[in-house]
Amino acid sequence: MHHTTVPACLRPAAVLLASLLLSACAGKVAPLTADVQQRVARQQQAMPALQGQLPAAPLDAAAAVSVALHNNLSLKVSALDTLLASGELDMARLQMLPDFSVQAGYTLRDRVEDSSDPLNRKDYAAQVSWNVLALAGQWLKAQQAGERQLVYRQRYQDTADQVASDTLVAWQQLADFQQQAAALDRADASIDSTQALLQRLQQAQLRDPLVLAQYADTLLALKSQIRTTRLRGDKAASNLGTQLASAGQRVQIAADDTSLPAADLVSALLGVPEDQLEQHALYFRNDLRENDIQARLLREQARMAWTSALPGLQLFYAKEYDTDINLDPPSWQQHGFSLAFNLLGLVSAVVQHKQVVLQQQQLELKQLALGYLTVEQVRLSREALQMSHDSWLESQQRADAAERIAAIRRTRTPFYEDDELDRARAEVQAIQAQVAANQARQDMLQAYWQLLQASGIQLVPAAVLAGAAESASSSQQQLRQYWQQLPAQIQQQLLAIQPAALASTSATAHPAQPLALALGTPTP
Repeated sequence: MHHTTVPACLRPAAVLLASLLLSACAGKVAPLTADVQQRVARQQQAMPALQGQLPAAPLDAAAAVSVALHNNLSLKVSALDTLLASGELDMARLQMLPDFSVQAGYTLRDRVEDSSDPLNRKDYAAQVSWNVLALAGQWLKAQQAGERQLVYRQRYQDTADQVASDTLVAWQQLADFQQQAAALDRADASIDSTQALLQRLQQAQLRDPLVLAQYADTLLALKSQIRTTRLRGDKAASNLGTQLASAGQRVQIAADDTSLPAADLVSALLGVPEDQLEQHALYFRNDLRENDIQARLLREQARMAWTSALPGLQLFYAKEYDTDINLDPPSWQQHGFSLAFNLLGLVSAVVQHKQVVLQQQQLELKQLALGYLTVEQVRLSREALQMSHDSWLESQQRADAAERIAAIRRTRTPFYEDDELDRARAEVQAIQAQVAANQARQDMLQAYWQLLQASGIQLVPAAVLAGAAESASSSQQQLRQYWQQLPAQIQQQLLAIQPAALASTSATAHPAQPLALALGTPTP
């Protein structure tokens, strides 16, 4: 058999041509059709598994929040971010260890310089090396990874508080709607019968047409309000199902819930002075604390900029074996050190340090602006809660008055058709007044949760959050106790920060020089 071989002089050209062909074929993007089909198949297959199972018992507020914390997909994504940050910290710690490398090779040659040299060469090597002076930079990188892990933990807590707030609002809306469902049905029936009476009166022409038209317009407005209430209840059911990750399942709401003492909680929070809530927000808001972590990262980045100017001191120990060496046996050990100094690294360190200083000044301005916005948000949220609380009290008084009017109309015997119209209208107006009072209570609770979040007060403590991630039922009782004791816990937290606040007035928490630079105009 005849074999064709490539001449030795053309072998490099053949390798170059092959590499050019491969590089020309690289970078061509394939259509996304197959990827899209695979993704859609995975999504459709995972849909049943993503829907959480609801407990058989009716859900009160604490149970609904516990189920949401256990099933909510956004919270699970945030938990994965925390795990990824933990893995980055482990990787940063591993980079501080010495390098251990193992090498093995085999070379076949067609001829050698000396007849004593073998045509086939074998070599093995094992080496341990450690860049001692680079340890400082690696330690700072590990510190930064730990700081980033803390950032993601705080974001996980913020996500949990937002999930709890949205779940509570949706739960309250659905609970009020389900309690009013029977009353709304009675109102619809009363409006229908009253409209039929109006039609008879119009046909008989026994009343002033203007009066009958006004009655008809009032009934149509009441019927439109009832329809809006039903639509609001459907939307609340959809929102609660989204929070619980239980789309398609009917959510059962507990008829009598004592885990959420709305009036007591709101009154206790309004009793806290505004300046104390602002101070609590400045101390405990996670977004402000994240900026504190970013300031730490920048300080560590400034130190890392100078570590790049340090020389490289490499300590090594190796054991090698090479048949190409005229030794018997052909193995030996070696150890020593090497010192390398990057002269341009000093210039690079100076430039990096200046850049980090500008970033520190920028972050300082952001912190001041965010602190100002935080104080304003607390003030506006507290005013909104006070107004919604007053509106709820007024709407409750109107609902009581409308119910008294309806009760009086029910006890009176109608003499004329107008009395029947007034009685029916009073019944419907009493129901609508109660619906408006419940809506005012929902708005008040929503303003309450917003003020808690603006003040840096957790809706879900860390211990309850850890338990809810494993089991929804294990955290319900803890959550009920936490909410009932929340006013007292707020007072304890406010008392705890008083000594620190007094100390901060005499000792500056941050150096004065960066603040002065931040407030001035940086020189380009």
